[in-house]
Amino acid sequence: MNRKSAFKHLIALALIGTAIPALAHGPIPVKLTEQEQAKFDADRDNILAMAGTFKVKFDFQEQTAWQPDYTPIAAKVSGGHEVVRVIEDSGKRIVLQHILVATLDDGKVFPIKHWRQDWVYAPETYLAYAGPNQWKTETVPEKMRHGRWSQTV
Repeated sequence: MNRKSAFKHLIALALIGTAIPALAHGPIPVKLTEQEQAKFDADRDNILAMAGTFKVKFDFQEQTAWQPDYTPIAAKVSGGHEVVRVIEDSGKRIVLQHILVATLDDGKVFPIKHWRQDWVYAPETYLAYAGPNQWKTETVPEKMRHGRWSQTV
């Protein structure tokens, strides 16, 4: 192999080697003590226990007229069923999707994607309310992460 050909092979090997992420080390896992592991497992069990099917009641009552010329809507009670499904469980991240199953006046069943809970263990960031139509990502100080879960809905 001549010098020019050897140089091309060396460059190709260098490029291939840097493009393979499997060769890189991932994050170093934090080893939990036995007590911390028990708390982590109990927390996970409690979060996952929220999954299921529930009968729900909505008692809608406007209490405050935010504008002088506004008359609150009459109170209304309605209900239905709510289905909560685990749509992701990757150990330190659990996502629960809530689906409201309402029955319309004509008897038809109507599913509504209601809300979602994202649980993250030892989060590095969280989404914080910053004012009307404004949200920003905040960093969780490292000393506040360990042993804690964040919940975003």
